[in-house]
Amino acid sequence: MCAVAVRGHMSTAALVLENRNSPVALELLSRPVRDLTFVAFDTETTGRHPIISRMVEISAIKFKGNGQILGKRTQLINPEQVIPPDVTAIHGITQNMVAQMPKYQEVIPSFVDWMSANNGSDHHDMPVMVAHNANFDVGFLQVALSRMQMSMPQNAVLDTLSLSRKLIHDSDNHKLKTLIEHLGYEAQTYHRAEADSLHVMKLFLHLISKLDRKCTLGNLLDESGAIFFKDPITVLENYSECSNPRVVAIGAAIENEQDLQIHYRGFGIKDRKITPFSVMRSGKKYYLSAYCHQAKGERTFRVNRIASMSPVERSELGSKQCQS
Repeated sequence: MCAVAVRGHMSTAALVLENRNSPVALELLSRPVRDLTFVAFDTETTGRHPIISRMVEISAIKFKGNGQILGKRTQLINPEQVIPPDVTAIHGITQNMVAQMPKYQEVIPSFVDWMSANNGSDHHDMPVMVAHNANFDVGFLQVALSRMQMSMPQNAVLDTLSLSRKLIHDSDNHKLKTLIEHLGYEAQTYHRAEADSLHVMKLFLHLISKLDRKCTLGNLLDESGAIFFKDPITVLENYSECSNPRVVAIGAAIENEQDLQIHYRGFGIKDRKITPFSVMRSGKKYYLSAYCHQAKGERTFRVNRIASMSPVERSELGSKQCQS
């Protein structure tokens, strides 16, 4: 079964893609799903909030709609922050496993380039990304790219959670593990990025096997909807124009190359000396990215939780962190 757009009336999918000024993506809408290239991907993280938490692992599998695998990539990432024990209990990734791994700045640019690039033979063959509960994984990639002030991929992202709810009605729930077991696939590992990317690919191939062979990407997007990358956070450039006095003070410290002594109303260390890097805005909330001298690593602080701050002379360590 596959919904078909009425002739002469532009489909919801086409309207969305046209508004994004993406002619290559628009061309994909008329192609059968089984002829397209897809990328199943998954991330493991230190927590659920994409600005406060960090990725610890990312994996992706590039494949054709007929099931042919074109390539795989997996990488552990040093999050530069503590992985909470209850989170390690879920995915099994420990501090020691990531301590010597590259940081996200070294991993994400080339990883996303590989995920979003065509195969070289056809400039129209822009991969369609696929993830389970895709907003979660897309959110972490968006934040990482925004921190580096990089442009977002133009690829559409399909969510197998949304699609499975429309096409699978006899499963106890629509969690990835439940669906994989319900469909009879053999699997011993869950909540690791490589294993879950493989699960997502198998689930997606099963889902599209239930569709009409002539079903196009446009039909599928109209049926299940799509997610797109967007700039979720803005890295501030002109601090003096901000209406938040704390942000203005932080901006002055950054511009004057000063460290800050802060009292923070949050978990862990209350009184900290930090080297501020940048301030980010998400909606009406502001977040400070800084090196914490007590924690000996980069941290993200919610600006509204900084009870007090005072500028202090920048230490040699702070200068090194700004240069790295």
